[in-house]
Amino acid sequence: MKLYELTLNNVFYVDQQRKDIYLVHVRYSQYFKLWQPALPCVKAKIDIKDRVERPEVRFHEGKFTRFNVTYHFPNTGLSKPDYKVNLLFHSEFIKITRHHIEHVHKNLLEQLPDDFTKSEMVSLDELEENFNNDGYVGQYLQATLQAVS
Repeated sequence: MKLYELTLNNVFYVDQQRKDIYLVHVRYSQYFKLWQPALPCVKAKIDIKDRVERPEVRFHEGKFTRFNVTYHFPNTGLSKPDYKVNLLFHSEFIKITRHHIEHVHKNLLEQLPDDFTKSEMVSLDELEENFNNDGYVGQYLQATLQAVS
């Protein structure tokens, strides 16, 4: 048996000029025990379609002034059915990764890895420096269960 944490992955921003995709990975505050071989990362079997809100972002004069993510899990039996995180103040719940792609096209999701454990991490400040509202996507990608060390 191994402990896993639920991480909800969002395609957050596409930098068309640099051909980079930024993902925001929001960690849920509850751990899960799995009775299976210890894998570093597994796609979660929780149906959260239409239960994930687009990140609430405000960007003013080159700075994020609001960066909230809200998820609703009413039928999953989790102890916190609504989960809202202000990512400007709770950076311990997020990680941001950047993925370089050769061509930015409609099917962005096909170009991203299944396992984000080895992805290039960037800071919120670095995302802020490269952010332009025109590239904001805020699209839910998937949920993963990642092994806790």
